Amino acid sequence: MADQFLGYRYAILLGAVLMAIGEFMILGGTENWLLIGMGAIIIGNGYFKANISTIVGKLYEEGDPRRDSGFTIFYIGINIGALLATSVVAYVGETYGFKYGFGLAGIGMLLGFLIFWFGRGTYEAAQGLDITEKGKKKVVGPINYVHLITLASVALIPLCYILISKNEILQYLLTGLFIIVAFSLIRAGAKEGAIWRDRMIALVIFILINIVF
Repeated sequence: MADQFLGYRYAILLGAVLMAIGEFMILGGTENWLLIGMGAIIIGNGYFKANISTIVGKLYEEGDPRRDSGFTIFYIGINIGALLATSVVAYVGETYGFKYGFGLAGIGMLLGFLIFWFGRGTYEAAQGLDITEKGKKKVVGPINYVHLITLASVALIPLCYILISKNEILQYLLTGLFIIVAFSLIRAGAKEGAIWRDRMIALVIFILINIVF
């Protein structure tokens, strides 16, 4: 989605905004606000998590020795965030109520949004940051593909709410999707030869481990 339409920067900013909105929704304190907030976080995380690491990779040419150092710094930042989430945010949640823990996480996400936006000059070397020409193409009137994808993403939040509410349906749906994705990856790898087939099998195994983790 990001490489074809949104560009990596817009995708990350959209994801950050949706996650922050979701975290602030949970401040409502009811089960419904919790579930719809989780829906917004799910959609936002899909845009944010995949593309932020892609930008790090695109800052360096293939074979650049600084690439590994860049990812090391990147994952140090992730681990610092995880530490804060399990200490400061958890403390606020336990002491004042879980919804305030999510509210604090929302403030952190907004701070991250601002740092990413105002610090954009530091990662301008990465390719594919801007909205693509395909993304700017008009669909209906003044609405282009980026507008359409953004609106569709917001519209998916209630769908996530329904699916989270219906755990039994969600379980079967996710299992079916995983089987389809795993089969597609292995099949695509097999077309490229034994090496790529084995890589795709390894990828599917790592996906399974990540799900369990």
